[in-house]
Amino acid sequence: MAKKEYKLRKIFDIRIRTLFKNHHILVDFINGILFYGNGIIHFDNVSLVDSNLDAHLPIQNITRERERDNIYHVKIDGRECLIGIEHQSQIDQSMFQRTREYDEMNYLQQFFLYRANHQMIIGVMTFVVYYGQRKWKAPRTYEDMMKPLPPVLKNYMNVASYPLIEMRYLNPERFHTQELKELIIGLKYLYNHQYDKAHDIAVSYEIAITLAALTKNTHIYKKVKEEKIDMCQAIRDYGKENRRRGKKKVLISEEMKVSSKL
Repeated sequence: MAKKEYKLRKIFDIRIRTLFKNHHILVDFINGILFYGNGIIHFDNVSLVDSNLDAHLPIQNITRERERDNIYHVKIDGRECLIGIEHQSQIDQSMFQRTREYDEMNYLQQFFLYRANHQMIIGVMTFVVYYGQRKWKAPRTYEDMMKPLPPVLKNYMNVASYPLIEMRYLNPERFHTQELKELIIGLKYLYNHQYDKAHDIAVSYEIAITLAALTKNTHIYKKVKEEKIDMCQAIRDYGKENRRRGKKKVLISEEMKVSSKL
């Protein structure tokens, strides 16, 4: 990956993780995904948890360190759980194994506390949120990577999967916070210029910067960041410039054909 593209990818990663540290956005997201926009989870039911994971396995003499993108302690109807969110700007073939490892390490940390202090363990789940354009085709279960199983044993094999949310396919009307609406509508515009023909979308500067970084396109990112123009305008300008370059290439090739005949 080119150095500039890698830098923009890191900018997107940092900004999207920061956006989801806002409890209002997180609560709106979970309610929209799991409960069709109904306010089942409330602002005071959520707290951020340290995303750093470490575990020492004395039998194997292995020490592991990992870091989640976001993880929260959530109460639903008075009962507790941990909900992790992993943000993906591109398809990752190892995502299933990564989420399994993160969840396992969260359980392992709790197990040590259970063994030492009888602190009861709470359930862990992880959402994978994908912001890319191509359809997600990475494995989501062990079964996706397995040879055919003996039918009589299929129900006993471990085939758990991670919930996958492809952001650009979501309906923005399922959400209430302006930031989530802008993020989803912005992605739709970014990947399908025919969306909302009636008028240009209006997104905040922070969301525009996040989306511009997602493109890994330095031209669009500079237009938005340095000139502070609307993201839609930056994309249109880039498209016009590409079309101009395309026409120039056609004209040059036509001139070359003519000169070769002379």
